[in-house]
Amino acid sequence: MMSIDADYGTGITEDGTLVVGLGSMHLRKAKPIAVKAWTSKLHPELKTQLRKLVIQEGIEEIGSDAFRDCAELREVQLPSSLRSINWEAFKGCKSLPDIIIPEGVMSIADFAFENCTSLKKASIPESARGVSANVFRKCPNLPLICQGKRLITCGTAMEGRIVIPENVTEISDHAFYLCENITGIAVHDHIGKIGWGAFHGCKCLTSVNIPAGVKEISSGMFCGCSSLTGIDIPDGVESIGGWVFSCCESLDSIIIPKTVIYIGKQAFECCRKLTSIILPPGIDEIDEYTFRECGLTHIVIPQNVTHIHNNAFENCRSLKGVVFSEKLYCIEKSAFNGCTALTSVTIPASVHAIEENAFGGCSNLASALVPCGALVADLAFPDNCKVVRY
Repeated sequence: MMSIDADYGTGITEDGTLVVGLGSMHLRKAKPIAVKAWTSKLHPELKTQLRKLVIQEGIEEIGSDAFRDCAELREVQLPSSLRSINWEAFKGCKSLPDIIIPEGVMSIADFAFENCTSLKKASIPESARGVSANVFRKCPNLPLICQGKRLITCGTAMEGRIVIPENVTEISDHAFYLCENITGIAVHDHIGKIGWGAFHGCKCLTSVNIPAGVKEISSGMFCGCSSLTGIDIPDGVESIGGWVFSCCESLDSIIIPKTVIYIGKQAFECCRKLTSIILPPGIDEIDEYTFRECGLTHIVIPQNVTHIHNNAFENCRSLKGVVFSEKLYCIEKSAFNGCTALTSVTIPASVHAIEENAFGGCSNLASALVPCGALVADLAFPDNCKVVRY
């Protein structure tokens, strides 16, 4: 397939119609070539003239930025020969009300229809692979958009309680990203996968159920859901990714099943109303920033945990007691920095290293019982803390 990027006549008619067809075009003094890819960009002065776009059979590709910011474009007809729509091809076409992408298209790049603010209908063919929610980013008026059994996205203007269609088995990455007026989502039992950041920034979301078939709570799934107060994680879930509940400021209760063996970094960061949590026995580390600025008052570290990573419990100002794992090997930098309610700690004999500032800023920490074999870094404990070796 030949692609060109040339400045040739557009052929926009008086009524604002542009017809792009398969034909021969002269580029400078070269021989005519068959054009199968429209990769030229309209001149800025012509973008306001375009009302209707007809791409004829034979064209296989629409290039990046090809019709970007054609703010008056109201109708697009795409051919069955089309195979790819590239990056930001129709970005900013703010008057476009609908788009039907024909079967046979195999690639729709991210942001292809970004900021098409009037878009209320879109169809994605089964032939397209790897279509993400970013294709329709900032298209607030879209309904639920599905590709077969996969829910791709919806417009941020949606509100109230959303019911996922019965035929859907997968919710894509960022599907409900920044849908700030959704209050609840009914997820049926047929769904087996929910993607990264699926509900990120749904500030009014108070309830959502996770089906039993889901094995992973993907990274960022509920990040910034500041009205979410509690959630049930079903038995069988094995992994809670990073940032999953980060900045869920209203979250005050959660039960993590014993099947979970991994909790990612910043998973509960800034959950300030979360005062208690029982960690599953299968995890072997507390990742960095996992509980930073949480409202925890006490924590029991599971017995298989060997490392508490950087800043894991930093600024948990209500934390009064910690029970450490007997297999713990290392407490890393700033792990408990700023835990001002701590008054004493007993470090288990298994610990080999306590890194810089591990308990720094614990202004009320009066005593620490530390094994003789542990390497204690400078400033690991505050100056007012009496460190007793045993």
